[in-house]
Amino acid sequence: MNKLDKFCYKFLRYGLLVAVFMPLVIFRNSFSPFNFGKVIVFRILVELLLVAYVWLAIRYKEFRIWNIEFGIIRKATNSKFQIPNSIFWALTLFTASYATSAFLGVNWHQSFWGYWERMGGLFTWLHFYVFLIILISVFKSKEDWLAILWLSVIAAAISTFYGFFQKFSVGGILGANERLRIFGTLGNPAAFAGYLLFNFYFALYLRSQFSNKKIRCFLAGMSVLFLMAIFMTAVRGAALALVISMVTYLFLDRRNLFKRINKTPHITSYVWGLIVLITSVFLLSPYLSKWRSFERLTDFSLNQPTVQQRITVWKIALNGIFDSSIIPNSKFYFGWGPENFSSVFSAHYDPEISKSNTEIFDKAHNMPLEIGSTQGLIGLLFWLFLMACLWQAFIQSGNYLFCSLTVAYLVHNLFFFDLFSSYLMFFILLGFGISTVGKRVAEGSLISLGSIRKLSFQAGMAVITTILSSALIFYANIKPALANFYTTRGYVLLYQGNGDTAFDYFDRAFSRAVWSEKDIYKKFSESLIDFVFRNKQFLKKEENQSYFKRLTDGLEKEVGKSRFEHSSYQYLYKAYRAEYLLAEGSSKKVLRSEELLKRGIKTLPLALPLYYELADFYIENKRYDDAIHVLEGVSSSAKDLSAVKFKLGAASLLKNLPGSENSDSLRDSFAAEPLSEFLLPGLSMQNRNNSEFKKGLDLILEAINVGYYPAEEVDFLARSLEQNKRYPDLITFYLKLSEKNPQYFVHISYTYLLLGDRKNSKLFADKALALDYNQIGNQKLRLLADIYQFLGDNKKRSEALLKSAP
Repeated sequence: MNKLDKFCYKFLRYGLLVAVFMPLVIFRNSFSPFNFGKVIVFRILVELLLVAYVWLAIRYKEFRIWNIEFGIIRKATNSKFQIPNSIFWALTLFTASYATSAFLGVNWHQSFWGYWERMGGLFTWLHFYVFLIILISVFKSKEDWLAILWLSVIAAAISTFYGFFQKFSVGGILGANERLRIFGTLGNPAAFAGYLLFNFYFALYLRSQFSNKKIRCFLAGMSVLFLMAIFMTAVRGAALALVISMVTYLFLDRRNLFKRINKTPHITSYVWGLIVLITSVFLLSPYLSKWRSFERLTDFSLNQPTVQQRITVWKIALNGIFDSSIIPNSKFYFGWGPENFSSVFSAHYDPEISKSNTEIFDKAHNMPLEIGSTQGLIGLLFWLFLMACLWQAFIQSGNYLFCSLTVAYLVHNLFFFDLFSSYLMFFILLGFGISTVGKRVAEGSLISLGSIRKLSFQAGMAVITTILSSALIFYANIKPALANFYTTRGYVLLYQGNGDTAFDYFDRAFSRAVWSEKDIYKKFSESLIDFVFRNKQFLKKEENQSYFKRLTDGLEKEVGKSRFEHSSYQYLYKAYRAEYLLAEGSSKKVLRSEELLKRGIKTLPLALPLYYELADFYIENKRYDDAIHVLEGVSSSAKDLSAVKFKLGAASLLKNLPGSENSDSLRDSFAAEPLSEFLLPGLSMQNRNNSEFKKGLDLILEAINVGYYPAEEVDFLARSLEQNKRYPDLITFYLKLSEKNPQYFVHISYTYLLLGDRKNSKLFADKALALDYNQIGNQKLRLLADIYQFLGDNKKRSEALLKSAP
């Protein structure tokens, strides 16, 4: 080896070892700070390693992946079929199916590039694949693998201590606000727990490889540390995975139970002790319930809201796989496309999910269902084949700890999904399985190919690889990273009201977007719409309307790309709505909003949020019959939802208020395309009378009773009732709200004052004044002070003012 070759070889080795520290990377000033930066830095590292690897692979046959023997199925001497080393080929088949699904899916752009929050997609997956190739081509000895496992454990320990600081208020630690559930440097408790499961077993394996008591004690301490951290994440899926995998280990290694080697307890005894410890924690859970994380960890009730939420999402995923309208076309075999579960979610929306606080799920929270719906039957079969190969490899080599780790990984991913850090650990595990099972090229001195003709070929390939990697580093990683940073700055500045500087940052972000325009448009939309509603004169100036034109044009393109995601229609509708409300838009702009929502419902007839948006649109434009028509057109399973009842009640109530007659100014919009074409079957229009007002109010009160009372809609209804002097109805409305939120005592007092009932006004004012500041807030206390002033009680007015400035 010459100096350049030695440098490349050392660069590969150290680069691979550095990779295990990627889970510690945090981009503080970016969206998705705990995941985005990790993937960006990892991809750049792999692209740099690829240059050195190609150079060495051309010059030395020992680095060539095809010089490693991978038999898919080999017949052993005992005449039984085994799978000795098929992991690489199983992964290759899965990668091929991943790529096929990406390009046949409903949104190939998202399948290929992913998006900021998850940073998945084919592009990132190929980096993991290349990382694995380099890993198994460079690491050929047991010492190499022990080194990378050691460093992984050390990195996990650093992340764990970072997580422990999150239980306190420590400056400089993201998430350090006395958190109930820690998430380390990963940003999500479930992702952190999954990452720690790998390193828990890595520590146990390393402990089994050393006889030095100090090292064994240190690694035992590390495993207990990770165990504690997993409990502190309060992730039930991880706890279940831990218990099942340990029981699996005890079963596989049952012959060595309580065995001692050189007067040192065997690893099986250690695992048995950990199981006893975990079982004790669960048995003592009633006494540990004062710690909320333990209470959550030991509550496996199916009635838990998060459990019910998961079950509903799994039903949606199953519907995406077995939808009779797509069998047997390509979606059944190749899925909707990786990273496109949000399309599956929207197309098979289940009304039950609206009971949760999550509007959209971009993951199935179950890997088999995630793969089955996004990569189809073929992708799922290849993934299961890969898991079987990995299991068989460790069974064959007698590595029962990593067999158990495979089980832990599978069980955990029945309730969650992979993110960067767990993928990194998984690919290291795959590499270990490939490199420790089957025949490898004999180790020895590296032999150069060495001819002049070959040297020119080597130089050419090196130049091509360098140019390709440099282009990928700059265009696919650095520019999008800058775009994320500039978007973050623009987003914050718009919320702070600094429009000019914010727009400059967004201009910089769009000029560097490359593949991330969708993410930028979403953040630009959220911040700009909030900004213009706080600065209502902004859109009245022609020079400012260009910003909205840019936003709506971009969101229109995104609707074309993501037409099966209901959120894409919502983002565009909100932009349209802000434009026609604040820019004094013509009826043509209003119609554009309506047509967009009707098109969304036609494409996604089960997407309940689009029905809500259309109903709100009609209510806002005083087209109450149309709003009722829309809400009666939802699926039968959705009609009992509190949101449907609230909106239906609001439409019925407002329809029967004086001055709230249905507007017919846009009625001709139905001439070509009647509304019924966009709704589910079974619609019927009924004759209404004024008793609808009471029915409407009853529906609203029923919805409030089960906890649905969005502030914006409550304020709109209250203003309407007040303007029409329906004070008794308004008091009934506020009384029901006060059962859920006592701050409405202030509004009841004010309404009684409007009725001239000073006695009841003072009664509810006193109730409001008795509330804690956190229950009532500054604004309500100032209103209360005004009420007391009108009532002539200056002492309590002063008390309310004093309380408003704690």
